[in-house]
Amino acid sequence: MPAPPGSRQSVDLTFEGCVQDAPDYGSDTERMVSRLFFWIKAAGSPRGDFLRDLSLVAGNYFRRVSIAPPEDYTGPLYYAEVRQRVGDDFANGRIEVGPPAGYAGPFDQDAFAHAATEYFRTVMTESGAMLRSEDGSPLVGGFRPTAHVRLRHNAVMARKRIRIDTP
Repeated sequence: MPAPPGSRQSVDLTFEGCVQDAPDYGSDTERMVSRLFFWIKAAGSPRGDFLRDLSLVAGNYFRRVSIAPPEDYTGPLYYAEVRQRVGDDFANGRIEVGPPAGYAGPFDQDAFAHAATEYFRTVMTESGAMLRSEDGSPLVGGFRPTAHVRLRHNAVMARKRIRIDTP
C-alpha cells in the first residue's frame, strides 16, 4: 500500500565498497571520479546473487577481495559517482555526489549525498594511510595522512548500513 501524500518513508541502504579515482569513470588531470557501490533493501524481495551483481556493476575491481555476501541481500547493486578536484583537501574539500545510477524509487538526494560523503571520506582515509619512507625504505612505527596524495584505482570493500528518510 502506498504511503499517504506528504508522509515520509525510509530507505535502508547498504554501502559495500568504493573504487577511487578511476580514469575509466572519467578521472583526468583536473578531477578525480570515484564510485560508491551500494544496494537498497527491497522488502519482500527474494535473496539476490551479491557476488554476481558486484561483478556486473563494478567489473574486475573487486575480483581479489573476499567479502561475505550480506545475508539479507536483495539486490540489485547500484553506484553513485563521487567527484573531487585534483589537489583539493581530501578531508575538508568539496565533494560532489551524483544520484544512484539505475535507481528510480523515492529518494532524498541531499541526505544521500551527506551520507555518501561521510562514507567515502571514512573509507578512503582508512585505506589510504601510507607508510612513511626514507630513501625508499619504509620506516617502522607510523603512518602519515594522505590529504593530497592521489591514489588511483584504490578499491576498498567496507560495509556500512544507513537509513535515509525519503519524501
